Amino acid sequence: MTENTHLNKINEKMPNMVLTSTCEVSAKTIKLVIKDLQHLEKELVSTMIKETGYSNTDAVSLLEASYDFLSKVQDLKSITHSLFRDENNLYSKIGPNSFVYYQPWGRILTCIPSNAPLPLGIIVPIALLMGGNSVILAPSSKVRNTVNKLGAILTKYFPERIILWKDRVRDAFEHLVVASKIDAVYFMGSSSYYSQITTNCAKTGTKLIYEGEGRGFVVVENDLNEKELENAVKAILDAKTFCNGKMCSAPNVVAVNAKCKEKFINTYNDMCNKYRLPCEVTSLCNSDVDEYVCQIINKTSIIPKTRVKGKKNVPLLIQVSNLSKATEHELFCPICFLYEYKEIDDLIKQLESNRFYLQISMFTKNEKHVKKVIRLTHYARYCLNICPTEQNPLLPWGNYGCSGDSDVLDFYRKGLRRIIIEGNVNDFID
Repeated sequence: MTENTHLNKINEKMPNMVLTSTCEVSAKTIKLVIKDLQHLEKELVSTMIKETGYSNTDAVSLLEASYDFLSKVQDLKSITHSLFRDENNLYSKIGPNSFVYYQPWGRILTCIPSNAPLPLGIIVPIALLMGGNSVILAPSSKVRNTVNKLGAILTKYFPERIILWKDRVRDAFEHLVVASKIDAVYFMGSSSYYSQITTNCAKTGTKLIYEGEGRGFVVVENDLNEKELENAVKAILDAKTFCNGKMCSAPNVVAVNAKCKEKFINTYNDMCNKYRLPCEVTSLCNSDVDEYVCQIINKTSIIPKTRVKGKKNVPLLIQVSNLSKATEHELFCPICFLYEYKEIDDLIKQLESNRFYLQISMFTKNEKHVKKVIRLTHYARYCLNICPTEQNPLLPWGNYGCSGDSDVLDFYRKGLRRIIIEGNVNDFID
């Protein structure tokens, strides 16, 4: 299908896309969607493995996250509406003639990233549909076959509310956003696109929901015993090897206290050997970081590669002396920067000025240090003695520059616009 033919079909269908109340997606329909996913399970997993390079275990784990979300989505919607009622109870204390009301945005261009076609390719459209919206589903070209299979399931049950975009995502912006044919954009992907996308949306006043940050951070203190340090290293390794390190929850930088740095590296090497993972620890001067990262990451490939003894997807630690230099890079691959710090106060001073991290994990027993980091830094998600392997779709998601600030019922609630009605609201609201 040529681009013009596809665009013509889109233009013909869009005026007929319908908005509905938030009750239109029934529990029965959700069960049918789950049943169809289960029927296509082997095909979906196989396709995703081909497009992403993930292991079968990792691909199945992402599919199971889809089932988990879909099985709870009706309950989550009910909880959200109870929160809406609580919001109005609070609001009525200061504005008795005002009412907070939620409406669907309308037609939402939904961009699915290459690192997580599942669960995002199914749970985000379902949540937006439950809010009463219509969805133009535009996946990264790297995972188009996987998302198209999901889209076929969705169009089966929501034929008037789903459109599959079959060209490049950038073309969707040009033909739909710039041309003012949609009401909102839900973008998930790298933060490197943020400036361009916000500019395009600002020109037309299009609502932008941006989920594009992948610079996680880990702190390892000197108060851990041998077993606790092993657990910390294993958590970091698991996060960097799960789905080839392409999940946004995988850390970019590990800051290790100088007193336990050598022990950390030795434990890391032992852990790699235990799990039969090739390992390498490399030191770089600041001026070489950019060049080295470009050499290691094959940015044109679907599967990130590390060039160590001809092996792919090697968990690689790169020691750096400049923290700000290390945090410039958003690494969706098995690479991780290793930074040595001496005092927690010195580390906090460097973190205070940076607002672009997705989350921070702290491995420590020092409660005072934890509270100080929470009080003085700008993260919105603090993981204590854990480093999540994958992001739970029921928890707050990322966002550019203020990651984790989302509501718990993130996907569903973001598909609704919050308005305030004033006057004789009792005559208007049921």
